[in-house]
Amino acid sequence: MIGAALLNGIIAASIEKMIKSGFNPPIFLSGNRPDADEYNQSLIHQYQQRIPLLR
Repeated sequence: MIGAALLNGIIAASIEKMIKSGFNPPIFLSGNRPDADEYNQSLIHQYQQRIPLLR
């Protein structure tokens, strides 16, 4: 459990640094958000050639 918490913290800090530097990381949004389906579908379309499981 501690390892998972540390890993999540590292990932969150990395994402924050990317955003602060002007890079928009391709992260799927929670399905609970009203705009998530459209945004997530755009990521699937963008990366489906590189990630076979998205096809």
